Order: sequence, then C-alpha cells, then structure tokens
Amino acid sequence: MKSLDLPYVVIITAVALIVGGLMGYMIGISLQQNSSPAPGITVVDFQTCADAENPIMESYPRQCRANGQTYVEKISASPNQYRTYKGCSNVGDRVCVKAELAKDVSISTDIKAEDICRSRYSRCEPQPNGECGWTPSPKLSECISNPPPDIFDSID
Repeated sequence: MKSLDLPYVVIITAVALIVGGLMGYMIGISLQQNSSPAPGITVVDFQTCADAENPIMESYPRQCRANGQTYVEKISASPNQYRTYKGCSNVGDRVCVKAELAKDVSISTDIKAEDICRSRYSRCEPQPNGECGWTPSPKLSECISNPPPDIFDSID
C-alpha cells in the first residue's frame, strides 16, 4: 500500500481545519442570534435587554444582544439620570445605590473621565455582601489611569 505524500496530507489537514473553524463560527453566530430573554421580559431597548440578563458587550456606549437584535445604551450627561439593574441603580455613572434610593440622590454636573470609564468597564449591581456596589472589569484601572483621548465624545 502506497503512503500519501506529505503535501497531500498538509493540504487535507489545512482544509479540514478551515472547514471546522467555519462550522464553529457559524454555530456560534447561530447560538448568539437565538439567545432569548428571560421569561416574562419583553426586550425593547438596552435596559430591558440587560434586565433579561442577555450578554452585554464591553463597548461605549454598551450594547446588548437579544433575539438577533443589538440594543445600544443611551448615554446622557444628566447627572441625576439613573439606570437600574438587579435592584441597584447607577446614578449618573458616579453613585451606585439600592434602586429605591436613586431618586433621592443628587450629584454634580461635572463629568470626569473616571465616571465614563466606570460606565464603560464596571457595573452597578449587588455585591457578595448584599449591598449595591461597582463590579469592575480588568480594563477599568487601565482606563482610569490612561483615559482614551476621545473619552468625552460619546456623551450628550
């Protein structure tokens, strides 16, 4: 029995790897598009998408994907605007408190790079001790110590 020449083995292996990679990519896209919201939650915007615990992309503004649709978070410079997630409210990207206290929080109108970094790379949510607090991502410290030059371009 004659053995296959080395170039044929390399070509066959390369084709198999390419086909396998494409199949994996297509399966990933299909799973991502078929993600469905938690029962009882109708996804209509970024906030309801996040509340339904769909994946949130680390971008600015943040984006959430559900049912093949991408929802973009609306960012505002209004200091007393707040977003609620799992019972905790992020007030103006500066204060993280229990949702029922958010309407009583008043903060200044000065927006700092640190506030935008926190909005991009951390989440106001319940912490292990049960209190509301900021859960940072690995990129938060990097952003605070070296903010991108266009950091203020995305606020209203």
